[in-house]
Amino acid sequence: MGESSETSSAPETETFLHENQRSFDVSNDAVTHDNKKSGKPAGDSDDDLTPDDILLQLGGCGLFQILLALIIQSMKTVICWGIGGNSFFAYVPKWRCTDVDDVMNISSTVSPLTTMAINVTDTTNTTAYWNQQCQLPNGTHCSNFEFESSMHTLVSEFDLVCSQSWVTATITSVQMVGMMVGSFVVGHLADMFGRKKPFVLSMAIICLSTIICYFSVHWIMFATARFFFGIGASFFMSIYCILQGEHMLSKWRSTTISFPSWALELNLFSLVVFLLHDWEHVTLIMAFLAAIYLLTWFFIPESFRWLVARNKIKEARLVVNQMAKWNKRPVVNFERMVRSVEKSLSGDEDAKYSVIVLFRKRPLLRLTVPLMLSWLTLGVIGYGVGFGVKEFSGNFYLNLFLFALASIPFKLISIYLQVRIGRKFTSIIAYIVCLVGGLVVTLVQYIDTPYRGGLTTGFALMATAGVGAAWGPMQTMTVELYPTVARNTAFGFLSVLARLGAVIGPQFVYLEVLVPGLLYIMIALLSFISIMCIISLPETNHRMLVDRLVDDLDRERKQEKDHMDSH
Repeated sequence: MGESSETSSAPETETFLHENQRSFDVSNDAVTHDNKKSGKPAGDSDDDLTPDDILLQLGGCGLFQILLALIIQSMKTVICWGIGGNSFFAYVPKWRCTDVDDVMNISSTVSPLTTMAINVTDTTNTTAYWNQQCQLPNGTHCSNFEFESSMHTLVSEFDLVCSQSWVTATITSVQMVGMMVGSFVVGHLADMFGRKKPFVLSMAIICLSTIICYFSVHWIMFATARFFFGIGASFFMSIYCILQGEHMLSKWRSTTISFPSWALELNLFSLVVFLLHDWEHVTLIMAFLAAIYLLTWFFIPESFRWLVARNKIKEARLVVNQMAKWNKRPVVNFERMVRSVEKSLSGDEDAKYSVIVLFRKRPLLRLTVPLMLSWLTLGVIGYGVGFGVKEFSGNFYLNLFLFALASIPFKLISIYLQVRIGRKFTSIIAYIVCLVGGLVVTLVQYIDTPYRGGLTTGFALMATAGVGAAWGPMQTMTVELYPTVARNTAFGFLSVLARLGAVIGPQFVYLEVLVPGLLYIMIALLSFISIMCIISLPETNHRMLVDRLVDDLDRERKQEKDHMDSH
């Protein structure tokens, strides 16, 4: 490997190597190299302890980690309903132009009241009644609309049909722009001030913006509120994986990050909208849940690993003691870890890294560029197909339920594969599924077949399942590739790319009127590019997290691999 173009201090690199060369395979009972002869578990010698040694002595994944994961995953319900529920908010119920009645002067021998009664009671289920005409027989454009009363969405609330039909896709894109802005900002905030503060702040932003959405009197007001909802959602989404991952060992990290909570919460959402049929009621529930989750400030701890990396020893000790209490494990000899931290201090514990560091250091650049393209693909597929679910044939509520349900078995398989064959190859398999789904749906659009609707829905769900399975290993791999002091900056920046894809995806749905299957053409193309990018990335399974930023990450990974292979 070529030397980095950036200067680096030799002590820093040596410290990094010293801290990480005692790597262990956490899928077994981890035993360090220095203690193998004596049979003592990791951390029982007089050597200095690393954060992973501390976590291992505290159980790796005990009651503390389980409760933390449950709280964080349940908080994701509000985010899921706000983002995944866009397909319901933007759904177009049956509608008619009421101006047509005035122009055609229907049934002049019958009173208007009688005519209305006949129409409503006898013909509301016919296609002729719900004429969906934007232009009147006299050439003027319709300005008054009637929507079916069985479903109340943003479309029926603000008359978003005909010349306003573009608004729903734009609202989704505005929300995703908010997520892009939030993702870029939160990475710096979380690496400078810790994970907890911006994480809980996300619920406050979501609660306030959702209340404004409920009281919106115009779609522009609603879109503005959704922009800030996007900021709050990105704060949460950019931190929750890291907050969980930094409190767990590698063996359990993929399980908690990849758990199909999003799909389960979207299934719950489909049930709720089936029962309520009203976007306003759903919005009120979301605001209430966000307000309740503000109380998590008193239960969620700061990231133990971030505190250690920033040399906040007293605060880290409190979190360790809390873990020991909940996991019913004896308090570890924390002073041994303090010695390790003091030896590794290189003056960068107060450093504030910007996104520039991801491109300035060659090893990080080699990680960031492939991940950028892969994360962009996640956004295009995930949000593009999700927004387009309203276009599928069949019952909307059933499609929404199946859309979420399809990804659950794939996510569970993904969790298993991440441990067995690694994060890298699991991601490649998931993108291959997306590639096949995208290709088939594209071909179907240009083939005259009576099964077009069913094939489109089926293979679109296949692409959805593939991207659902890809999110977990991609997030886990990203968490494990970057050092703690810059991890959230990297995660936030890559989330920006996913949100950019989320902005582009719904627009492809809108443009499919001009180019049939455009979204799925892009899905197939981007999936292929992502596969090529992921091949260039290193595997991270069974590796300790890196805490400090050094210049030669590649050399350290190679030395660590050689060390593990020799034992």
